[in-house]
Amino acid sequence: MKKKVVLLLAATMIVTSLSGCGMTKKESEAMITDISNADMLKTADEKSLINADEAVKAFSDALTKVKEEKNVTIDTTTTTNLGEGDKAENAVNTSKLKKNITDDKSTASVELTNDYSGQKSKVSGYYDGKTLFFASTTTNEKTKKDETQKIKEEMSFDDFLSIIDSYSLNLYEENIEKASLETKKDGSKVFKIAYNPEKLQATMQTNIEAAGQSLPDGQTMKVNFSNVEANVNKDGNLTSFAFRIDAKYVSDKEESPYNYTIVADFTDFGKTKVDVVTKTDDYKDASEIQQEQAAETTTDSLESAPQVTTTNQPDPTAK
Repeated sequence: MKKKVVLLLAATMIVTSLSGCGMTKKESEAMITDISNADMLKTADEKSLINADEAVKAFSDALTKVKEEKNVTIDTTTTTNLGEGDKAENAVNTSKLKKNITDDKSTASVELTNDYSGQKSKVSGYYDGKTLFFASTTTNEKTKKDETQKIKEEMSFDDFLSIIDSYSLNLYEENIEKASLETKKDGSKVFKIAYNPEKLQATMQTNIEAAGQSLPDGQTMKVNFSNVEANVNKDGNLTSFAFRIDAKYVSDKEESPYNYTIVADFTDFGKTKVDVVTKTDDYKDASEIQQEQAAETTTDSLESAPQVTTTNQPDPTAK
């Protein structure tokens, strides 16, 4: 399997995080256990079942409300598993966003990590209200040493948020097979949604085509099941959600299991402290970095190009 297959499938998901503390590890594990059950709502109490449109509206309203919070911390973990055994490809991406919006300006800090089958990278950033300062650390494949680039780029706050928006989830009402609602004693609510595999599969294919992408000839995606669970507090804020799709990547020669999971947690409302970067003199403009990378790419291409001789060379224009 190619790395681009993992990235393509992840990109075509229908994705595009209460005062006090967020989920405990136990609560997070319980939520993941719920959505990993193909029969999550099979035995649900009939009294708890709700219409798909009600579930979609409640989730969308809660997500919109939490996105509008001026001071909040959002943690997201996205896990992708494709294949098994020696052919397995696994990717884990995490993000921690801290944002603080005041009458004077909007500031934020972010930490992103990526682990793709053992290859790790990290990005940390600070937005000061006008400019994003970020440091990107990756492992040099030749030297096996970590290398860090410090970059700065002016942008709007909305543009900054769009870059790290890994905590959005679009729910498609027409794909929902069953939904339930549990209201707890404190007024908080738990929503559970089970998708119809065939309908979700069709939506994914549509998303792939709309993005101008395609799977290799003769290869398709078969969805086994897909579930969502979301927690909303008594004030209507989304406090956490988890989404999972269990599928198969199918070709003429083989079948490979494919699992994709997102877990998002929204915490520290009114208590979030942004991680400020004070020394920014050694950050280079993004345009300067791009020019350096373009020059390096040209040099590498020349160094790796085969040496041309005049002995028995085939004519590339020959028919």
